[in-house]
Amino acid sequence: MRRMHHHQRNKLYSSLLVFLFLNCCNGYVPEARRTAAADENEEIKTVNPDDWFQDCFRTFEEKCCVKEGDPHIKHSNHYLIDSPSGLCADHLTCAFERCDQKGVWDVFFQLLFSDFNDKITYDDVKDDLGTLNLPAKITFPKTAADVVAAVEYAKENGMKISMKATGHSYTGSSTMKDSLQLNLRDLKTYTDDSIVECGTLSEIESDPNFRACALAKARGKEALIKVGGGETWSNVYLAMKDKVDANGTVLYEVVGGGAGSVGAAGGWLQGGGWSYGPERMYGLGVDQVLEFEMVLADGRHVLFGPTAWEDAEGFVYPKTTEVTGKCNSKVDEDEGQWSWGDCAEPVPPFADLWFAVRGGGGGTYGVVTALKYQLHPQKPMEAIVTNTTARDGLYTTPGSSEDIADQAAGMNVWFLLKLLYSPEDIGLTAEISNKCGAPALAFNPIWGAQFFVCYDNVFEDVVLPVWHAIVDSQSETDANIAIVAEPLKNIFISKKTESFLDIAMSNIDPSITPEGKVPDNPLPSFVPDKGYGGWCSAQIPKDWLAKAEDDVFAMLFQTGGEHVTGGNVGIAHDQMSAITPAARSTGLSSTGLAGLDDELQHRILETVLKDANGETDFASVFPGMTEVNHVCIDSFGPLKSDMTKLCPAEYSLEEKEELCYSIQESIWGTETLEKLENIKTAVDPDGLFDCYPCVKSKTALTPAPTTAVTQSPTPSPTPKESSGGSFRKTNFVHFSVAFTVLIFMVQPV
Repeated sequence: MRRMHHHQRNKLYSSLLVFLFLNCCNGYVPEARRTAAADENEEIKTVNPDDWFQDCFRTFEEKCCVKEGDPHIKHSNHYLIDSPSGLCADHLTCAFERCDQKGVWDVFFQLLFSDFNDKITYDDVKDDLGTLNLPAKITFPKTAADVVAAVEYAKENGMKISMKATGHSYTGSSTMKDSLQLNLRDLKTYTDDSIVECGTLSEIESDPNFRACALAKARGKEALIKVGGGETWSNVYLAMKDKVDANGTVLYEVVGGGAGSVGAAGGWLQGGGWSYGPERMYGLGVDQVLEFEMVLADGRHVLFGPTAWEDAEGFVYPKTTEVTGKCNSKVDEDEGQWSWGDCAEPVPPFADLWFAVRGGGGGTYGVVTALKYQLHPQKPMEAIVTNTTARDGLYTTPGSSEDIADQAAGMNVWFLLKLLYSPEDIGLTAEISNKCGAPALAFNPIWGAQFFVCYDNVFEDVVLPVWHAIVDSQSETDANIAIVAEPLKNIFISKKTESFLDIAMSNIDPSITPEGKVPDNPLPSFVPDKGYGGWCSAQIPKDWLAKAEDDVFAMLFQTGGEHVTGGNVGIAHDQMSAITPAARSTGLSSTGLAGLDDELQHRILETVLKDANGETDFASVFPGMTEVNHVCIDSFGPLKSDMTKLCPAEYSLEEKEELCYSIQESIWGTETLEKLENIKTAVDPDGLFDCYPCVKSKTALTPAPTTAVTQSPTPSPTPKESSGGSFRKTNFVHFSVAFTVLIFMVQPV
């Protein structure tokens, strides 16, 4: 094993004390990985904590880190998904209760500097670490029959079930202490040959795609794809690439996740399904589903989806009026033996399941073994990023200054706000606006990566000329803007591309991403990318953003917008999902606000309440304020006694649980959560399926773990400055922009 010279160790150790993260990869590479010990049931394996330690902890040690001060490792989650133990996840600390950091860095140092690195086991270091939240048993079902058998095993042995599709979770929701974990990575895949073009389908009800195609056609769609419960978006996007016309042009697009290793049927979808831009035309991921195949807590294998609908004025898609389902009376490893028919009493509440599974959170209503998504015609795409040369020119142009650069950046922010939320103000149409969207947009070009996509070449042909005209017009009356007019006009670079897959693959690093996979973005990290607490995944109303008032600028000059919503997100749905009205009316989703000063956050919270409840009675019902898929482990809603005030960060966990709205209430609001809890109680009264922060059964409520969150001893550089005054004087709050690397894709050479 290679060892560092002492002065190298000292330098590295010094950096770690500042950043708590490593910059190098000189760890020991074990010659062999351990595998979980076989149980009396050969499909159910007993979990040994040392398997996790040798397989997962050591991988993070070996592959640390992308750069100094960055907790992301030079490794793909695709590899972690396929790890021998099956226990590795996207965030190392989330193997502990509440993603606890306790002792992680001390143990890291031990492994790095010890001359006996290869001899260290979990037992040697467990007293230095927090409480592991690993399952007691693990199984890797290959078929729906295996899932049914695992459900029966758990019930017979009094165990709860946790589910892991790919391990992407900022709260560690795919793992739970003492549970039986269903790791879905080996579940049957369908995407290689499952694209169905409905126009070629015979009108025979016995055809397995008849119902799904009927719904797709009613929505104006001509194709669908079947996806297995453990498949990743990498699988789906590669399937899209293979479906081409006679000229080799990709035919279809799907509303999917931004990272290749995210599960296509797991928590991403069941939490709502925020995408990379097309949702502003087509709706969220949940709005693309045509049919579900699931295993329920009672062990039944079911197939269900809408069977009746009606046109709905003002909506893109028909309103679902009836949902029916079937039960498989012969659950066999061979799907050819399956027999779908009427369900015995009590018939599962299919309409309620259709509502809950689409936005009510993953891991709690049953195991999705497969589903069908509608597909859209692949439109020409543009990838738009910040021109870093032009951005630098805002400072370096003769006569410019920091104040002038700030003013120019503010103009850039204003333009994006108008483009996305009030296009009529700049002479554009809603149709043009809806063709542009983003998975992680930094409105301020000085502080972050502006990355977004547009369709049908509208950016270069329509939007960019409008931007140039606005800058020219402002230059005529504003001497400051006149100084930096040229770099400001060139702040955007667009590049034509065929599909999102081409964008994702354009900067693939073969030393990190396995061959034949769509890369991760961001890469796996020691700690959750969204941090640990505060309002880290905010839902921001589009109408407030459209006004472009001072508080909007104060927010966007300090933090990234993250997922851009608005557009058709509020109307491209069937009016039967668990996405709350507050979430449907957003313009930004999953925005991190925890670093903003408290008064600004309180004003934004009041805006959220007024947008949902109206100006006069805005504190009547708590509507929710948080997006589920990017929520932090220690996030809570506001005070129960005054919902206009955030839950104080200094409260203990016990005080937060008693005095503040719960994490579930912060996501779904009190009314939608009540409905979801009733559905959970009906389909899983004993709380067989469980996770944090899942919706719980009213008859089997499980208290959250009480382990305190161990924060970094290094103070986080979060500003507490007033929103007034120069934006330059307010420190920028760091946030993770998943597509920062794409800036380099289209830079001029």
